[in-house]
Amino acid sequence: MSGFIPRVCAVAMVVALGGCLGTDGPLSSGPVGDVTNAPVGAGINVTAGSKEDFIVNVGRRIFFAKDEATLDDTARETLNNQAAWLNQYTRYRVKVQGYADEPGGPAANKALGLKRAEATKAYLMERGVDGGRIRTTSRGNSEPTMRCADVSCWAQNRHVRTVLE
Repeated sequence: MSGFIPRVCAVAMVVALGGCLGTDGPLSSGPVGDVTNAPVGAGINVTAGSKEDFIVNVGRRIFFAKDEATLDDTARETLNNQAAWLNQYTRYRVKVQGYADEPGGPAANKALGLKRAEATKAYLMERGVDGGRIRTTSRGNSEPTMRCADVSCWAQNRHVRTVLE
């Protein structure tokens, strides 16, 4: 009788876990209803080659160190993905927007944002994207992603955003 209870528990667990298996395997990833704060479509059923596909599956932002316009490994990986996508879906023109954080004057931040955008454009061109499809702009620090007085959140404002047109 002492082995009966553990065996019953083991069988019950197998039966309960069996309900987690769908036709696609464990924990099937079908729609599960409304998800709060999820991006549009939440990456589910995104049309290949759409603007949403670019935003959700490729990524449109890269980030920079303070006062820098040098691409790091993470930025290059994102740009490699962008270039591959843009080379596949050639109907899009892109606007590469550079941004800066709070320190520095408006003119210096505008120049830094443009330098970041130009570095991004040059990298995309090196990866085969036609430069005639890319235009660069700078927002400097005039349109911050995060408005804050704390230096810890300024890093969110040091980025380039690739926008499909």
